[in-house]
Amino acid sequence: MSEPKKQHYVPQLYLRNFSSEINTEKIYVKSNRTSKIYLANISDTAAQRNFYTVNKYEDKYIWEKHFASKIEPMLSTITKTIRSKAENALIQNGTCILSGEEKEKLALSIMFQFLRGTNTRSYEKKLYNDNLPIAFAKAKERFSPLNDEQIEKLKQFENNDDYFKDIAISTIFNEKSLVKYINHLLTKSFLIYRIIGDELFITSDNPVVLLNSITLEATPFKNGLENESTVVLYPISPKTLVAAYHPAKFFGALKRMDCCISFIESKKEKSFIHTANKAQKHSCDNYLYSNSKEYLSKV
Repeated sequence: MSEPKKQHYVPQLYLRNFSSEINTEKIYVKSNRTSKIYLANISDTAAQRNFYTVNKYEDKYIWEKHFASKIEPMLSTITKTIRSKAENALIQNGTCILSGEEKEKLALSIMFQFLRGTNTRSYEKKLYNDNLPIAFAKAKERFSPLNDEQIEKLKQFENNDDYFKDIAISTIFNEKSLVKYINHLLTKSFLIYRIIGDELFITSDNPVVLLNSITLEATPFKNGLENESTVVLYPISPKTLVAAYHPAKFFGALKRMDCCISFIESKKEKSFIHTANKAQKHSCDNYLYSNSKEYLSKV
């Protein structure tokens, strides 16, 4: 069995929802830095070599295998459920399409995707590097004098990326924090938008976006999950997007629409669709994805 060295931070099962009309295993990619657009294999998209690999474990691919066997199948199942209902030609506007259990699974999927992404990894790396000297100083003060072996062990935290990576990935599965995030996300009103017409939703290498609905600021970690102005956006297909609103938004008027489908017409709601797509552009690490080369060129 080959080693899973190429590891996806956005699952292939998710990316296939945005696959090209030419081939379900390919997707159009646009670099945010160069504006270059090309058709790529999904197996090579949103992946880094050894992104989850921790060499100090007996099974150094344990985290990658855990995502592949436990997290991604759940994400795939809830995504298929939403699409089968939201994109059904017979569904009526305003229909509740998610049960309480399905909302929980969706919230869990959204949070896992947010926490495992490259933006979160970069943010954690900065915190790690900023706080490491402080931790070293405290250790030396408390345990001084340190012998050569102890000093060498401290240096490993700085020089060996395994330690940071293990801490970062373990944080994703911290039960106390995860439950806190999920419970807060569940207080929000989830609307499932479906486009009627020619417009499309795009996605990116960091598909879960926290958007300030007032300023339209979508820079990663600029908007808190608890802020009333923060809207969580998560596209799940070119025609379907999940948006989670603070329960007090619009004076609580959205509560009655929780878990319901909301049709948006391309011509009338073009600005909303473009705002969601621009949020992906501003929040991504570099790459935008779509099933349409022509549409991606307009973003």
